[in-house]
Amino acid sequence: MKKKLFAAIAAFSMAFVMAFSMAACGGSGEAEPAEVEQKEATEVAEDVYSTKTMAYFREYLVDGAYTMESKYDMDGLEVVSFVAVDGNQMYSRTTMDGMESILILLEDAQYILDPASKLAIKMEIGADGGGLNMQEMFAEEEENYETAVSYGDMEVNGKNCFYEEFTVEDSSVKYCFDGNDLKYILTEMDGIIYTMEIVHMEKGADADLFVLPDDYEVMAF
Repeated sequence: MKKKLFAAIAAFSMAFVMAFSMAACGGSGEAEPAEVEQKEATEVAEDVYSTKTMAYFREYLVDGAYTMESKYDMDGLEVVSFVAVDGNQMYSRTTMDGMESILILLEDAQYILDPASKLAIKMEIGADGGGLNMQEMFAEEEENYETAVSYGDMEVNGKNCFYEEFTVEDSSVKYCFDGNDLKYILTEMDGIIYTMEIVHMEKGADADLFVLPDDYEVMAF
């Protein structure tokens, strides 16, 4: 899968489809003194990490368990996503235009749940192809986030943020922070910028989320 780590941070919400135009206060040129100070404040020993984004990834992802709420716009409709990850398990609940869908990814199978009909579609993954190993994904993609292509200040949705920009699989990805909190992930592909807002992020995940509800009828494929 391309952009594996970005996909994990973005909580596997796969349809970023609105072009979003924003005014950048900082750019890819030389940083202003204030930007340099903020950049230096995010740097620690070179063998640990060298960017604010890397520090954030390590804080939330390296242990493999986190919970995240996010939202983005799809064709003029607001999409709200709730995702929990714990080791090789993932729970994802997406709401759009009043419709809710749920995905539960386990070690050997994934379930797509329709709350309205209480129907669950089960798809076997297999011993070698299932699960989500956050540590392995992070290790594979870690080098992409050690050094930012550019950094500075920019305005996103009327909010001033500090951003770090990276190039991953020929796409430009900006991680925008309010202090130490990641607020937006901006991905530019084919000249279009897709924006995800991080509403809430915390360590750990509720184990009950990864258990298939008893009141669902399961159809296996």
